[in-house]
Amino acid sequence: MSKHYYTKVAALVAIAVFTLCSFAGFGQGSFVWTGEQDADWNNPQNWRDHNFQHNLPTPGSTATIPADLSGHQPVISTSQVIDYVVQNLKLLTIAAGAQVETQSLFINFSGGCIAIHGSLVNVGTIAFDNDGKLDNYGFFENQGTLDNAGQAAITNHPGATWRSIGNVINYGPITNKGFWEIFAIVNNFGTTTNQGLVSNSGTFENFPCATLIHDADNTFGGDVWNLGVAYQLQGFLNATNMGGVVLFKLSETPKPTMRCKDATVQLGPDGTLTISPELVNDGSSADYCFITQFDVQPKHFDCSHVGQNVVTLTATDALGNSASCQAVVT
Repeated sequence: MSKHYYTKVAALVAIAVFTLCSFAGFGQGSFVWTGEQDADWNNPQNWRDHNFQHNLPTPGSTATIPADLSGHQPVISTSQVIDYVVQNLKLLTIAAGAQVETQSLFINFSGGCIAIHGSLVNVGTIAFDNDGKLDNYGFFENQGTLDNAGQAAITNHPGATWRSIGNVINYGPITNKGFWEIFAIVNNFGTTTNQGLVSNSGTFENFPCATLIHDADNTFGGDVWNLGVAYQLQGFLNATNMGGVVLFKLSETPKPTMRCKDATVQLGPDGTLTISPELVNDGSSADYCFITQFDVQPKHFDCSHVGQNVVTLTATDALGNSASCQAVVT
């Protein structure tokens, strides 16, 4: 298995450990947002510590925004450094004018949403578990790791800037409608759509079975490695194909490359024979993804089939796309 698989597993294990530690018990070093008084992140009256006292999260602690929040949803409206773990299951808003730097681990769980109207600079790790959202309307700079193992929807909205100085691992949908600066490595295992402007000084790697869509009247240049499926709907996508395919309409779908070979067989002692796809497959492939299934029809023969018989070999890739070729079985 690839190191990216183990990276994803390690990220999910880390998330699980934090989850168990924080939710199995309201332990020491744990803080929960209640929003009792207002939406101010820096108001102690909106927090409860492990003694159920009103206190702000401390460095190295864990702050949780619960899914069943009944009070105000938190808003960070002043510039600050967050040096503690944040577990978000609701909506966290960074207001316009606020400059926030995260130095630890930020876990966005299912139902959690980060809305950036000001500035967010990540020098730690932002991890998404089981969907969630990140909406950037302002400025987002990732200096650490952005691990979207949970397939969250990440959107860089019109007029917004996303600066990727640290690495991005994406298994979900990313949509760029603003300005995206890439200085490091983006590993795309999901779907990335560009409808804005990308300045790529790093490496964008579109892995097998992943999709990259360029839908803007400009150039997506730099180092773009395509091992999956890329669509150039507008402008120019400067992709280096490494087994991948480039298509020009979303209505087009990649299909396996089929290669069949004829075969000569003999019926068994009982006068019957069942053939397998391997008998007539001559190296069919789908480098842009993985072939998950081969099927040959017809596959059952008896004395009535003596002579030449045309069979059809069908391959289906992991995206559900199929192609066929024919062979003669004698």
